[in-house]
Amino acid sequence: MFLWAGIPVIVVLLFKSVRMSSSKASLSLICLAGFQFGVLYSIRYASLFMGVAAALILMQISLPSLKTMALRFAAFGVSAGVIILPVFLYTKTYSESILPAYVNVEHAIANIDESALAFSYFLPVIANVIFGVPAVEQVIYKINFIVLTFASGLLCLAVIFAVPVSLARNSIANGSKLKDDTALGLSLLPLALVASITMANPFFLGVRRYYEPVALCGVLVAYEILHRRGLSILSKVGASVVVATFAAYMILYMPGLAFSHERRGHLISSVVGYTPARDQRYQSTSQDLRYPDAGRIFSRKESSRQKLQELYRANPHALFFVEEYAYFIYDGFVAEGLQPGVNVRVYPSVRFWEHAYTSAPVKVFWVVEGKTNLSFVAPDNLKTVYSDKFETTKILESTFPECYQFSVNALAQSTPKSTNDSNQR
Repeated sequence: MFLWAGIPVIVVLLFKSVRMSSSKASLSLICLAGFQFGVLYSIRYASLFMGVAAALILMQISLPSLKTMALRFAAFGVSAGVIILPVFLYTKTYSESILPAYVNVEHAIANIDESALAFSYFLPVIANVIFGVPAVEQVIYKINFIVLTFASGLLCLAVIFAVPVSLARNSIANGSKLKDDTALGLSLLPLALVASITMANPFFLGVRRYYEPVALCGVLVAYEILHRRGLSILSKVGASVVVATFAAYMILYMPGLAFSHERRGHLISSVVGYTPARDQRYQSTSQDLRYPDAGRIFSRKESSRQKLQELYRANPHALFFVEEYAYFIYDGFVAEGLQPGVNVRVYPSVRFWEHAYTSAPVKVFWVVEGKTNLSFVAPDNLKTVYSDKFETTKILESTFPECYQFSVNALAQSTPKSTNDSNQR
C-alpha cells in the first residue's frame, strides 16, 4: 500500500522539478522526492529499487549537463540519507537476525548454477509488469513447457530493456526533449525493479508482490506508444496486445469470476481486500465473518486463535509453541493473559531441542500447520485436540515431567521452522 502511494509521488516530484522556474525550487522538489524515498525505505526495504529508478530518471532529466546531474544526485541522495542512514545503522547495530540462505546474496553467488536456473525459470513473472495483470504468466506456467517458459521469459526481459531505448530514440528523432518524456520515465521503473531484484537474488524474480507497485507502468506506456508518431509497427502491435489483454482481464475475466463458486474468493480478495470465510480454494478462516464487521480485526487463523485462548483458560500454566506466529499474536492477546514470547512462543528450531529440558512438569500445546514434523516427540505423547481444514491448523497436546530432556536421536528427522532463544520452560 505504501509503495503504491509513494512511488507516483516520487516520479511526479522528479518530473515537476524540471518545470520549475528557479534552480532553488527545482532542487527543493528533488530533495522532497529523496525524503519520500527514505520514508519508503524505512517502511519496506523492497522499495530500494526506487533509488535505482530515481537515479535513471535524474539522468534522463539532467543530461547532457553533468554538473546539473551531479547537483541533483547530491540533493536526492542527501535528503534520502537523512532517513535511510539512521534506520540502516539501527538495524545493523541491534538486529541479531540471520538471513536464511534463499535470501542471502553470498549463497546465490556460491550456487550460481541454481541462481541461473531460477533466473531463467522465474523470468515470465516479469510479464505482470508489462501487461499489468497476471494473465500471461498464469497461462505460461499452466502450459508448463520448459522451452516456452524460458523463451517467453527472455522475451519479457528483452521488452523491459528495449522499451526505454525505443522511447528515448523516438523522442530524439521527433525533436522532443528527454526531460519532458514522462512515458520514458515510467518505462524505467520496471527496468530498475528487475535489475534490483536480479542483483539481490534471482529467486526473488518469482515473488509476484514485488511487481504490484509498478504493475500499471506497462499499460500506461503501451497506451502512450499507440498514440506516438514514428514508432515501428511491431511496437504498435505489441502495445495493442498489452492494452487489449489488460482490458479483457478487467472487463471480462474478473467480473466473470463472480459466477464461479470456486473462483469467487479470488474476486472478493482482489477487490474488497479479504478472503471470505470457509473458502474451498483459498486458505481462509473458518470463522463466520461478515463484511464490513464494525472495524473488527481478524486473521486467517481466527478460529484456531480462539481455540488457543480457550485452551489457555483451561490450562493457564501450559506453554504454546506456534507456527504462523504473526496470525496469532497480532494484537498481543490484550486482556487474555497470554504473553507473546513467554507462554506463547515462536515454533522452535532443531538447535533449540538439542539442549531443551523441562525445569518443572509442563503441558505443551503445539499449534502447527497440517503436515508439520513432530518426530522429536513420542507419538503416544501427541494428542490432537483441534483441527481446522480451512485454516490448515492442528493443535496437539503433550505432557512432560520435570527434568525431561528431549532425545537428540529423535531430532535428526525433525525440521521445525523458526527459532526460540529460551531452552528451558
